[in-house]
Amino acid sequence: GLSRVFITGVSPVAMSDLTSAYNVAENIYLLHQFNELCGFREVEIAGMVAEIARECGFSQAQADEALAMMRTFYNGYRFSRRAEHHVYNPTLALYFLKAFQRDCRYPDEILDSNLAMDRGKMHYI
Repeated sequence: GLSRVFITGVSPVAMSDLTSAYNVAENIYLLHQFNELCGFREVEIAGMVAEIARECGFSQAQADEALAMMRTFYNGYRFSRRAEHHVYNPTLALYFLKAFQRDCRYPDEILDSNLAMDRGKMHYI
């Protein structure tokens, strides 16, 4: 059998609705030392944006503009008040970066429509 399981991407509230007997989990996402496991750090996003901008032939100013847009919409998550840094939402950041790399432009919609269901769940909660 398994002695340990590492599950990502599922909140404890969602887990309570999806499972009936999985009550032995330990949620670590609220611990400040694990904050950066839950998203991308600014330096990681900046590196990806710089590489895509280089591939697309963009100037540094255009790369900075893309990073500023991502910072506005996707940064700011802290899962612990004691966490030193904010992290970028990984689902939204990857959505933006895929379109930026594929098309050498921002996605037409800043929010991924696949998250609409998640917004509905959050409203329900």
